[in-house]
Amino acid sequence: VTDISFSTNSAGIAADSFPTLKYGLPTASVTVFWGQYILSTGNLNASYSPRTPIKIPAGNQIYWINSTAGSKVIIIDGIKGSGL
Repeated sequence: VTDISFSTNSAGIAADSFPTLKYGLPTASVTVFWGQYILSTGNLNASYSPRTPIKIPAGNQIYWINSTAGSKVIIIDGIKGSGL
């Protein structure tokens, strides 16, 4: 993962209601690799471009957790098969 961009028109403030990205297998536990606190009003955007790309282990899926309120847009960019 080289870049993450997240926007919402309504953010939550309770536990697990802020944007969180995790990876894992469908039948196993998941690992958090990105999270961002966003206020419930005001700037409802977040972006992250790590200096070193985040490598998701082969065969894993990315899961997104966020408040059910509002509309969301998330864009995740990366480099497949780069050997990073």
